[in-house]
Amino acid sequence: MNQVRTIKNYYEYVDSKEVDALLELFTDDVEYLRAGVIINTKEKLEKFYEKERNIDGVHLIDSIYKADSTKDIVIVEGVFIFESKERIAFVDVFEFLGDLVAKRRTYLSVGNELIQ
Repeated sequence: MNQVRTIKNYYEYVDSKEVDALLELFTDDVEYLRAGVIINTKEKLEKFYEKERNIDGVHLIDSIYKADSTKDIVIVEGVFIFESKERIAFVDVFEFLGDLVAKRRTYLSVGNELIQ
């Protein structure tokens, strides 16, 4: 499976809560950084998606970029739309090891009231 397809599958699996399929996209020793939390094994990632992630909505991908670096990195820009219709922009950085995601980092936008 190519990396762009893997990433598109990732968001589809997250939004539809297909945890088993989602986990197949990651290495066993994945490093997953999200909102200040570090998850560092596939087992902990499963626990996060099964018991701790309490949001519902959909991811809309705006752009996917292949980084020009020595590492195998793909960057995604998008928007998450909550069931309440609120939105938050994000950038996800995926680092691949072969066909699997070895590391994922998420950067979230903040409301403009924090910078005025």
